[in-house]
Parts: sequence; structure tokens; C-alpha cells
Amino acid sequence: MRLFFGCFLPPPIIADLTKLYQELGTIKAKLVEPHNLHLNLVFIGEVKESDLAKVIKIGELAASQNHILKIKLAGYDLIPNKQKPRVLAIKTKADQEFNLLQKCLSQNLAILGYITNIKPAHLTLARLKSAIINPLPDFNPFFANISKFSLIKSQLTFSGPIYTPLQSFKLAS
Repeated sequence: MRLFFGCFLPPPIIADLTKLYQELGTIKAKLVEPHNLHLNLVFIGEVKESDLAKVIKIGELAASQNHILKIKLAGYDLIPNKQKPRVLAIKTKADQEFNLLQKCLSQNLAILGYITNIKPAHLTLARLKSAIINPLPDFNPFFANISKFSLIKSQLTFSGPIYTPLQSFKLAS
């Protein structure tokens, strides 16, 4: 099964982003469904069923050793670049706790033999079908406190990914 550790967003943040979606109506893109909006902590990839309990233990250990995350949603980002963007995302500025949590998860997954690729935090809004011609609407930065993260199963389908939380982990206060 294809897994990653990620943070689903609190309902007030999802509501703000849903309002932003209405302003993005002119771009040709597949918008990420509001219930799928998340920050990726560590992408693991294919995990053997026999390792699932160990991966859950890694999440439990990391949650007990790390604290609430403070994230600033700072503005738009075009991935991989502005010349040939495929993804419209929101740049985030994560606090040190976010980086420590990523490192903790990644190091413990490596012990199991899973080599992870830690990327800077971002929030995917849409997969672009063509270049963005018109300027993007204004973006007023806002902050989110994240008190838990999840181990998430990612199933890819023709209509888009299906994310299923397998286990949630509450961060230490």
C-alpha cells in the first residue's frame, strides 16, 4: 500500500481555502477536494502489509516527542516552476517543530529500510491543465496550528487520489 504521513487542515482553514477556490474559477485545473487538503510531512511510498504496525509505532513515537506545529500559509507557488507549472500550491513557512517532526519520522522509517524524501512544506491546491494566463487573486497570509498528523493511504485513480487516514497521532502539548 502507498503511504505517507501528513497533516489534514483544521475546518476553519479549509473554509478559507474553499472561498479562495471560488476566486480561482478561471484557471483550467483540477482543484483538490477540500477534504483532501493536507500538508505532506513524509512520503513513504509502497509499504509492506507486514510493516504497517511498525510504521504506526513510528508515528506514535514521533507524536509523543514533538509538539503542536505552527504553519504560515504565505502565498502562491507554481511547481515545478513558473515557466512550466503543473501544480498550483500555497507556500508555507513551517516552524522548527515541523522540521523536527519530519526528521524524526524520516530517521525512524530509515531504520525499517524506507528511504524518504523530505520536501519543504506546501499545500497543493490544484493540478494545472494549462498555463495560468490571468494573474492569480490576492492572497492574504494566514496561520494554522496543527495538533495532530495522520498516516494516510494514498490510492491513485483516474479521477484523482483517494486519501484514507489509517491512524491519527496527537502531538504533545
